[in-house]
Amino acid sequence: MRRIGITQRLLETREYIETREALDVRWGELFYHLSWGMIPLSYAVPLEVYIEEFALEGVILSGGNDLNDFVSSPLNKKRDAYEKEILRYAKQYAFPLLGVCRGAQMIAYEGGSLLEFCEGHVGRHEIFWEEGEGEIIGSEHQLAIKELGAGLIPLARSCEGLVEAFRGEEAPLFGMMWHPERQDKRSAGTLKMVELFSQALQKRD
Repeated sequence: MRRIGITQRLLETREYIETREALDVRWGELFYHLSWGMIPLSYAVPLEVYIEEFALEGVILSGGNDLNDFVSSPLNKKRDAYEKEILRYAKQYAFPLLGVCRGAQMIAYEGGSLLEFCEGHVGRHEIFWEEGEGEIIGSEHQLAIKELGAGLIPLARSCEGLVEAFRGEEAPLFGMMWHPERQDKRSAGTLKMVELFSQALQKRD
């Protein structure tokens, strides 16, 4: 079974006066469907512990929260710092990394891409793959990827031309702006991105 780490949403609760790390239970369903072992990453535990002690094979940067440069908050800043460390490791060691929604924004932004606030990307809308076929996906984000930085290749765009999916030209980096855990697990786009990520995992075997 693959050992895949996944970052978590950070939440502050007033009732219990605490900061929580959280994942949608549908992530567990998706991991089980893919026969992957899910290892939620805590921001309190150094990345190297997971790499060395859990022998991670890849990481998913999940959705939730915003990039701190666009919506500043202590939680966004904390999460940014941890995910930037993961991204640096992925680039240095050709470590498979899949970004989902916010995670895709992180990979793109740190790679020199141009992001902008957008409208109409909360709910279902159509995307178009570079091969030409269209697909309806569901997304929930206010930041969009307008132009990709060097070393990143677009795979799908919205009708406005915004980047909806991409991959690294050389590094095993992948990004998708919709949430696979909220989609039909057999949807073409989700299967395509999972396959690319899986191929990168296999190359390290």
